[in-house]
Amino acid sequence: MDVGQSLAQLHHLLPLKPSSFRSGLIDRCERLLVTPLRNFKPGDLRVMLGQQFYPETLVPLALPLLEENPLLDAELYPGDLLSGTLHQATAFWKTSPDLLARIQAVADRVLAAADLFETVRRDIEDFKARTASLSVDVLK
Repeated sequence: MDVGQSLAQLHHLLPLKPSSFRSGLIDRCERLLVTPLRNFKPGDLRVMLGQQFYPETLVPLALPLLEENPLLDAELYPGDLLSGTLHQATAFWKTSPDLLARIQAVADRVLAAADLFETVRRDIEDFKARTASLSVDVLK
């Protein structure tokens, strides 16, 4: 993946038409769509993954950060990047067994943390429930 390119370039979205509806979130997402991936900060990954934008591109960028620091505070609270990553559609995880195995390992490590935000714990438990049947498939 060429991190010198933006999501719009990688996914052939140019020219990008701005939304007629304006909000801070929409403005930020539109700006990030044309930002080179190398310039993404953890908070940018959290925002875009929270909106389920191009997980096939963004989850591989988030995983090394999460493997190093699972409870990384991207902008809102410790573990917010992890929560955003876990919220990807089950269909995504089904087609990405290698990424699924990596995020499951991160989630399992985090569950052992005593000072875990309840929101993060709930997100991990929901993720594990949603992907439990996929884990069996990955092992086959």
